[in-house]
Amino acid sequence: VCYQRRGREPVPGCYGSAQHGRDYCIDKAQEQIVSSGSGAVFYKGECTRGNKCGKCQGDCDRDSHCENNLLCLQRWGNEPVPGCDGRPDHARDYCVDPRQVGTSPLPSSKQLRYVRECNRNNPCGMCEGDCDSNSGCEGNMICYHLTAPGSVPGCRGYDTSKTDFCIPP
Repeated sequence: VCYQRRGREPVPGCYGSAQHGRDYCIDKAQEQIVSSGSGAVFYKGECTRGNKCGKCQGDCDRDSHCENNLLCLQRWGNEPVPGCDGRPDHARDYCVDPRQVGTSPLPSSKQLRYVRECNRNNPCGMCEGDCDSNSGCEGNMICYHLTAPGSVPGCRGYDTSKTDFCIPP
């Protein structure tokens, strides 16, 4: 099947650099995944506010990179993608339905995890982010601001996105 591209978007099921504006032949199964919007994980490329990802698509960095009310699930390894089928790429982040986040095991409470944009009305728990101030954290936790990729005190994992996380004082 010929996959028609509009610019620099990645080619489904392929790795490497595709030439700008060129179309490529892809496997029929990859074409069906792209067009169906099915629950199969799919690496679409870098999702942004202007190029939003749908359910089970990635790679997103923030909730605002996902369509409608989907959440950007931050992954650090081979964790499953709740509500999605297939084998996700290692450490890629995917847009998920927030109602399905509890259907698959997620990292322990001390594992760094981006869950949403945290605020006073929807605070984040321990080792969760992205918070902007202490009021975005549950209870008396504080918002730990990363200025560069690194580890977060009291949490497991290493963050490369400079997300800010809630930690105990």
